[in-house]
Amino acid sequence: MGEGLLSDCCSRYLCVGILTGIFTALYLVFVIFQLVALARDARNADTKDEENNILRTLYFQAIVENVFFGMFIVSYVLACNTNPVSPHDTMKIREDLSRGSSVHKLKNIWNSPELYEKNTFERKRDGHYRMCSNCNIYKPDRTHHDRKSGHCVLKMDHFCPWLNNTVGFNNAKYFFLTLFYGDCALLGFIVFMFPKFMGCFTELDNFKRDFLVLFAWFFAALFSVPLTWFFFFHCRLAANGYTTIEHCEKKRAPKDQMMGSKVNVSEHYKTSPYDCGLLGNIQEMLGPNPLLWIIPTYCGMRFDGDIYFNAEEPLKSFCDLTHPFVAKKTKKLAIDEKMKR
Repeated sequence: MGEGLLSDCCSRYLCVGILTGIFTALYLVFVIFQLVALARDARNADTKDEENNILRTLYFQAIVENVFFGMFIVSYVLACNTNPVSPHDTMKIREDLSRGSSVHKLKNIWNSPELYEKNTFERKRDGHYRMCSNCNIYKPDRTHHDRKSGHCVLKMDHFCPWLNNTVGFNNAKYFFLTLFYGDCALLGFIVFMFPKFMGCFTELDNFKRDFLVLFAWFFAALFSVPLTWFFFFHCRLAANGYTTIEHCEKKRAPKDQMMGSKVNVSEHYKTSPYDCGLLGNIQEMLGPNPLLWIIPTYCGMRFDGDIYFNAEEPLKSFCDLTHPFVAKKTKKLAIDEKMKR
């Protein structure tokens, strides 16, 4: 049994370990073979002006790469360890705030006060609310059941093995900044190490050292290609108000229609029903304060991940959770589900 748990733990954290090892190795290569080499060149400079020029290069590269690598680590750790939030979590926050025990200081990016106390629930094509058979709760818009965690996730994007976590409403910003700073760190490594790479490529004075530099540079260049593509892919999704799941549903829509679905692809999937314009979509992902967009913090962002403005039909599927009918219906469905089992 112990061996099984150990094997399961290793398999779950394998991708996390690989990604951590890659960035740690590249950072060490940069420090040892670039920054240390620049410091040595500065000590051996013939003139004071030459020494100052080398030191300026050293300080600039050290500051830039340390900021990129440092922000990547912070964003990555937060993305891995932050709960993406379930509908139960949001309701617990509302209950705590309603008691008056704490003051709600979080800003809401929406300008319609009537939306604050409401929730949106996904409807089936027959008009009925969607119910999660595992969690025994109604599923708010953009919510999906996550088999990895065993509960529903608000604004679920996808499960990322490189994080060993599900990307959802509460950690989407951290995931996005992980891609951003990881890409910046790799591109900075490629640019700053290019002169060293060319020197090793043409001379090969020390085979072990030069081979390590060449391998690290080539690996960083190759690894930056999919990471850059993935970053811009999520930029496009965020700018248009889509999650990865909604994008896949959009791509799959023509096939569904060919199989007899009644969904009008040209209308229903033309734009995201949650598209609030470029600025609104950026605020939904990164928060309302532009000064905090590139900072891995949740300060100022909203907590209610089950409230969305539907641009196609503003009043569509809004439902007050405190309404007696909703509470009664939820309780009845939960009882029926248990009896079936």
